[in-house]
Amino acid sequence: MSHTPFTTLGGTLTIDFLNTLQMQQGQRVDLLQTSEDVNRWLDLMVASQKLVPLQKAQLVRGPGFFMDQLREFRLDCRTFLQMHQPFEQMASWMAGFVDQSPLTFRIDAHDGVVTIPIKGATVGLLSLLAYDWLKLKKIDYHSIRQCENAHCMAYFLNSSGRRKWCAMETCGNRQKSYRHYRKVKEDSYTRVRATHSHPTNAC
Repeated sequence: MSHTPFTTLGGTLTIDFLNTLQMQQGQRVDLLQTSEDVNRWLDLMVASQKLVPLQKAQLVRGPGFFMDQLREFRLDCRTFLQMHQPFEQMASWMAGFVDQSPLTFRIDAHDGVVTIPIKGATVGLLSLLAYDWLKLKKIDYHSIRQCENAHCMAYFLNSSGRRKWCAMETCGNRQKSYRHYRKVKEDSYTRVRATHSHPTNAC
C-alpha cells in the first residue's frame, strides 16, 4: 500500500477533512489540489470506516469536485473553531449545506442503513460533511482541540479531556524532545554562569 499524507486522527469525518490542510517542514500544505486527491481521501475514509462504499459511489458521480468550494468550506470551519463560535451558530450554518443536497436512506446488506445525499460531487460531499458535523453533541463540539504543537494545524476530538497532541508518535514525541533539549541547554547555561560567578582562586 502506498504512503498517504492524509490522516485519520481527527476522530470524525469532518475533522479529518479539516486536517487535509497541514504544516510540513514549516510550510502550509494543501493536500487537496485535484479531484483525484479528493478521491484518494475518500478511499481512506472508507478504509477507516468513516464512509461506506455506497456513499463514496454517490459522491464520485459527475465530472469532478469544485476545489474552491471545498477549500472555502474547510477554511470557514477552521475559522469557526479558532474563533470559538457557539455550537448553535455553526450548526445552523452547517444545516444549509444539507439543504442543498438532502439525504436519503438506503439499506445495504453489509452496512445496514446508509445515509446518501441525493446529489453527488461537491454538493453531495459538503452535505455529508455537514451532516457528520451535525451529529456531534454539543459536549463533543466543545471537546474539539487543536494540537498543542505550535507547528501543527491538526484538530482532533479530545473525548478523554487529556489528549494534547494529534499523535503521540509525531507531535507528542517532538514536543517532549524539544522540552528535554531546552532543559539541558538551560541547565548548561546555568552551570556556566555559576562557574563564572565563582571563579576558582589561583594558587
